[in-house]
Amino acid sequence: MEKVSKKELVANVAKTSGKTQVEVSTILEALIATIKEQVSKGNEVDIYNFINFKIVTQKAKTGKIPGTDKVYTTTEKSVVKAVLSKSFKNSVE
Repeated sequence: MEKVSKKELVANVAKTSGKTQVEVSTILEALIATIKEQVSKGNEVDIYNFINFKIVTQKAKTGKIPGTDKVYTTTEKSVVKAVLSKSFKNSVE
């Protein structure tokens, strides 16, 4: 299994779509920026049959540092959760 870089992804999309790599890269950057903007406003972003981004609240936790018996507590915080769609998951099995 190989890792596909952003540059390779842009090149593949450009080849498939007939657009230039610069155009595809600009669109990808705009998509990422828009998703970040919407999620930071608290909006859920759903790209149908692909992925869903939303903010969830992570509860405060108490933990223990192994080997030291020191106990620590984290605070409640908001985190971004990304969930792949069922159809996307099934397409790669």
